[in-house]
Amino acid sequence: MLDGATFARLRTLRFSEDADNVRFDARAGRMYVGYGSGALAVVDAASGDSLGSISLPAHPEAFELETNGPRAFVNIPDAGEVGGPRPEEGPPAHDLEALGARRQLPDGPR
Repeated sequence: MLDGATFARLRTLRFSEDADNVRFDARAGRMYVGYGSGALAVVDAASGDSLGSISLPAHPEAFELETNGPRAFVNIPDAGEVGGPRPEEGPPAHDLEALGARRQLPDGPR
């Protein structure tokens, strides 16, 4: 984690592998990191403390947080689905809602 004003390193967060997607939820004060063979890490944005993780059926290739709602739309191509876990309900959330789409990226115009 970096200081927003000075860019000084405050803390190093470690994930198992392939941590390549990060999203910030200003409303909840949380960061979400897609990583490993299937998880979204939930991190307190102020402290960098882990709040847990949300299990997914395979590695998340991309995800977007719902603007006016509680879900994260996650592209999970190895499972052939786009899912919508509810991060605000707290980890672990295993109620992944498959939307039936395949190989779609939820990254689009903001």
